Amino acid sequence: LRPHLETRAHLRGALGEEKGAPRIEGVHTVKHLRGDRQERTARRGAGVVDQDVDLAKGCHRGLHQLVGESRVGHTAGNRKRYPTGGNEPIVTPDGKVSELLAGTPAIKTPIRLFGMHDVILDKDFAKNRTIYLAYVTTPEGGANSGYIASAQLAADEKTVTGLKVLKEGPGMVPRRIVQSKDGTLMVITADITTPYVSAQSLKSTQGKVLRINTDGSIPKDNPFISNKDADPSVYALGVRDPQGMALSPAGDLYIIENEPRGGDELNLIKAGKNYGFPLISYG
Repeated sequence: LRPHLETRAHLRGALGEEKGAPRIEGVHTVKHLRGDRQERTARRGAGVVDQDVDLAKGCHRGLHQLVGESRVGHTAGNRKRYPTGGNEPIVTPDGKVSELLAGTPAIKTPIRLFGMHDVILDKDFAKNRTIYLAYVTTPEGGANSGYIASAQLAADEKTVTGLKVLKEGPGMVPRRIVQSKDGTLMVITADITTPYVSAQSLKSTQGKVLRINTDGSIPKDNPFISNKDADPSVYALGVRDPQGMALSPAGDLYIIENEPRGGDELNLIKAGKNYGFPLISYG
């Protein structure tokens, strides 16, 4: 990333650098997925395995493969179209689709890219039946708002009860949720509105990796919790439109994100780090 700092200086001047924002850490960019066929062919010819590309694919697979005998289906996961009111079915591994669940949050949005973005099971789901949801809806008379919520799936898998909003915000676009080994929830959010000023703002939850507890409270060791001008849930910043997130067997957190003109990235996420968008982009 470092060679691109000077070429993006005009953006830095136009957007300004927020007080307290961490410097851009290019060393944490694992692989820039340009789709360079010659490079990839050379790597394979030399016997080098494209682990980074495989991991990126794994992010997409893993997020929709919920632990247990069933998974909650939604349009991003299985390409089936369901009513826009928010109701979801259960889809079993062999493709059987249940009746629509009762009690899921009402979702209404005219934007096709919004809606129910993710549903995951709590690590103790077998005991507590808890699920976590990430979605965007448009309240009556309001603007698009993002929500991270928890609820309980009934044992008969027909209803969802106890819906609790853990975090919400106008304009917030939560894409994916992963529960880390310490039990906290990691959430990736997008900054998809020009001129893309939110990703570098610690006040905004857009274009971020967020970290919250399962009850919605803030972990005491979050990196910006002592910054009175920052949203305390921010864990890392400077991402554009992340679409996948997964933990490695060692517990490292990786995300994949869309960048302009094919400059997609696979990033290893570290607390308090700045991943550059929009000051730096390979697209």
